[in-house]
Amino acid sequence: MTTSNQGKPGDVVEYVVTFTNMGSDVLTDVQIFDSTPEFTELSQAVQCSDGTVPASLVCNLVTNNGVNSAGYEGNIRWEMTGNLAAGESGTVVYRVSIQ
Repeated sequence: MTTSNQGKPGDVVEYVVTFTNMGSDVLTDVQIFDSTPEFTELSQAVQCSDGTVPASLVCNLVTNNGVNSAGYEGNIRWEMTGNLAAGESGTVVYRVSIQ
């Protein structure tokens, strides 16, 4: 795999968002927010299983209009129920195509 900052229309860019409980207490109801950058759209549906969500959390994906498929543009929210222990971390992933 190579890395380049020379993206062009049709290229797919993968975003990996890492989250960590830096505190000393358990976190509950974790939510992560992101959005497709300008001039991009999802290249495929976002799946919670694409990342490394800890087993102690149940992940659900939410978009503004309920669409989660290739071509979607807009906000993405990962809603997680359960507990994220102190020091525990995970990742969520999504991929976009450059328009």
